[in-house]
Amino acid sequence: MLDKIAQKIASSTAELINIDIIITNEKGIIIGASDPSRKGSLHKPSLDVIRTGINSIQEENETLLLDGIRPGVTLPIEFAGKRIGTIALAGMPSKVTQFGLLVKKHTELILSEKMFSEAFFLLVLLFLNSL
Repeated sequence: MLDKIAQKIASSTAELINIDIIITNEKGIIIGASDPSRKGSLHKPSLDVIRTGINSIQEENETLLLDGIRPGVTLPIEFAGKRIGTIALAGMPSKVTQFGLLVKKHTELILSEKMFSEAFFLLVLLFLNSL
């Protein structure tokens, strides 16, 4: 379900807050990005975040050694009690962490609403078919 909305969330949110954003799936693969050329690549910090559920901060001196990794923060996306991906924001961690928490919560709410509306739609269809 995350893969259906990841690109829209990443591009529209990045446009509003002027911060580069990526969204990964549960395997750490980028499925949404404000820079679409990053889609399909592995975001290594996401693997630890998905495994542990603990936010990760990438300082500038650490990212010099990691190919394709920028300074910033990576946060888990949790849905139905499971970690299903991550959101990462590029920039000075002290400046982007609050935005990251907001985008994380926003994404989790969208997923919940999407699941609720799809379940409701199915119930209506079942009801109408039983008439």
